[in-house]
Amino acid sequence: MANKPSRPPFPKAGTPTSPDEVVIGRVAGCFGVRGELKIEPLVDLPERYANRQPLTAIFSDGRRGELTPIGARSHKSHILVRFEGVNNANEGELLRGVLLVVPRSELGELPEDTYYVNDLVGLTVVTTSGEEIGPILQVLESPANDVYVTARGMVPAVKQFVREVNLTQGRVLVEPIDGMFEPACGEEA
Repeated sequence: MANKPSRPPFPKAGTPTSPDEVVIGRVAGCFGVRGELKIEPLVDLPERYANRQPLTAIFSDGRRGELTPIGARSHKSHILVRFEGVNNANEGELLRGVLLVVPRSELGELPEDTYYVNDLVGLTVVTTSGEEIGPILQVLESPANDVYVTARGMVPAVKQFVREVNLTQGRVLVEPIDGMFEPACGEEA
């Protein structure tokens, strides 16, 4: 249900992006000594790293900057990217953890029931009986389906459990099964 979800612990609730932006990747680290960076793709857009158009970089402290890709290639589950001005491993290592963002207007429409990870993170999970579970903290990728992680439990992102995703209302309606969620503080199990 999510388009190329993240692996823990990214993204976190409160990632400093606007609704007009989509996080397309995260710098996972350096590859080699010449400043090539390993990018964890969060959206299936490998060509976006090869078109030499600047990307917005968001640092963990909220600072923003621009990174211009000058070359890219696939490597296992990552994309290896050379950025203008990053010439060695020391410079590349300073970018570890940086989020790479593009304007939403650059991306096409998603198929029905498909969402960008940063649109899901922070949505409130509510059960069909009206119980508020809490926000989605992250989205995990598994071979069978994505999994939405909350502080009280995990929800497989399949129609059997996820009844509705409403981005406008900021909520995900789920049909839980026994044991899916931990009881809220002060409640009996």
